[in-house]
Amino acid sequence: MRKQSGFTLAELLIVVAIISVLVAISIPVFSSKLDRAREVTCLANRRSLYSMVCADYLSGDYPSLEAAFHGIYDNNKSEFPCPSGGTFSWVDDGDGKGHITCDKHDGSGGSGSGDSGGDSGGGSGDSGGDSEGTTYGDTDIKVQDNYWPKQSDYDSNIYGNITVHAGGVFQYTDGNYYIVVRDTSLTKSQAASGPGPSSETCAYGWYNTEKMTGRIITYSDDNEHKDVHRGDICQVGDDYYVFIDGEGWVYGPTVESSRWYKIPN
Repeated sequence: MRKQSGFTLAELLIVVAIISVLVAISIPVFSSKLDRAREVTCLANRRSLYSMVCADYLSGDYPSLEAAFHGIYDNNKSEFPCPSGGTFSWVDDGDGKGHITCDKHDGSGGSGSGDSGGDSGGGSGDSGGDSEGTTYGDTDIKVQDNYWPKQSDYDSNIYGNITVHAGGVFQYTDGNYYIVVRDTSLTKSQAASGPGPSSETCAYGWYNTEKMTGRIITYSDDNEHKDVHRGDICQVGDDYYVFIDGEGWVYGPTVESSRWYKIPN
């Protein structure tokens, strides 16, 4: 008679045990990735919504950003869904500014109006120093130390905001260099998410924070215009300015002063 071959019961039990272990390991990982994907999608939808709110407000369709938010979101909720079933709300930060929160994700990875919590800056800075007294790249701009609020700063007033005043260049923990060009009121979760690249986020208002590019440009005269990007620096004599208005072919600070922020000496 021909002998039949096959798996023994012990071998089958070992295979089943291995598969069970792999499944037990993979399910939490997959679940975590799925949750992160939902959170990123939620943040992206809030960015889109905030962009539309800003555009409609600036066009004069609404008297305030908050009114623009309610006018757009209340009538178009299906266009800006949270994959986790969350609901968006407007939070007034004062001075006519605000941000959009999600009751499912706010505080866990972003601060409402488009800021991606874990991606605060991305990459490393192109130039500059990392402590008080050093200068930024090949300029005379002093790098400020301990400028962005730490989480411990909120311990005594956990429900309050901290105002970061407009100032000079500082280095954040992600290695990039930033500048605050408008007084900005930050919640604890906003501070935790970092200053963020303003070209990718508007968590604190479109023009409140700028990520420095490391580019330094100069103009030969008032009639010259150059291709400039947000975060570029222009030197005029002993003064430095940072471009705060998108990108394109623009004139220098002496001509278009509203599009440039003078860095304090």
